[in-house]
This record gives sequence, structure tokens and C-alpha cells, in this order.
Amino acid sequence: MRKYPDHFGYQISYKVDIDSFYKNLNGTSFRGLDSKKLLTLKATSKPLNGFYNNDNMPYNKVSRYVKIMNRIKTNPKGYGVTSEAEKYLLFMFSIDPSFEAAKIHGECNKIDETKEKMQNYFGIYDRRLIILENYFIKHFLSEKKRNEINEEIEKRVFK
Repeated sequence: MRKYPDHFGYQISYKVDIDSFYKNLNGTSFRGLDSKKLLTLKATSKPLNGFYNNDNMPYNKVSRYVKIMNRIKTNPKGYGVTSEAEKYLLFMFSIDPSFEAAKIHGECNKIDETKEKMQNYFGIYDRRLIILENYFIKHFLSEKKRNEINEEIEKRVFK
């Protein structure tokens, strides 16, 4: 994993934080999440998304990305999160409510291209964010929304 300078110029690797956050992803069940809970998670994610997208912060984008992970991981009840699935979806909505990671992955046919575009957009390549978004798109979005995302990917591919 790349090392990124923090806001003081130190080189840091966030691999430990990211791996710790996602440690239960493979065994997580997303069953039982209803539309009311998803709306609550989306609403809860808005201030975190504002923090992530605030370029006036003294932290770089990667630091903000990992800070949001750590905030959700260390204080899930403070965000109304009661399960691993909710934790992961809150993070996904906080970082990427428009599913840009899934779109980037869909438009690229080489992993190096995906990595480069994600690093440019998010400051970091996070394959597990792609996995989360693709799962959410497949299992939670309406057919209309899935088609809109697929159409956008096709436009990008054939531009």
C-alpha cells in the first residue's frame, strides 16, 4: 500500500486502519436492513460526507477517509449503528453516496487504470469500497437506478 503524507508531511501507511475496519466484511450479512434504516444511514452520513469533501481541513483526503473509518469503528452507537452491515453502509454513504467507485470500476478494463482513477478521485484505492458498492447496487437499488448507473458507465466507456 502506498504511503501518504499527512498534514504535517509525515509518511503514513493506513493499511492497518483500513484492514481493521474491514476485518468482518466477508462474514457480514446485509439481510434484515430495511428502507427506513437505509434512509437513516444516508441522513447520518451527510455530516461525515461534508467532512470528507471539505478541502479547507488541515488533513489530506486520504487522512479524512481513514478518520471517517475510525470514527465509525470506534463510536458506532454515536452514529446509530447497531451491526457490521450498518457500519459498512454508513461508511459507503459517507465517502461515496453517488457510487463513483463502482462506476470507475465498471468503466475501466484494467486494475491499474481503476487504481489510478480511484486514487485521483478518492485519494486512495479501496477495492473493498468497490465490493460494498457493487453489492449495494445489486441488492438494494431499484432496477431503474441500476440501469441509470449502467448507462452512465457505458457513456464513460464509449466517450
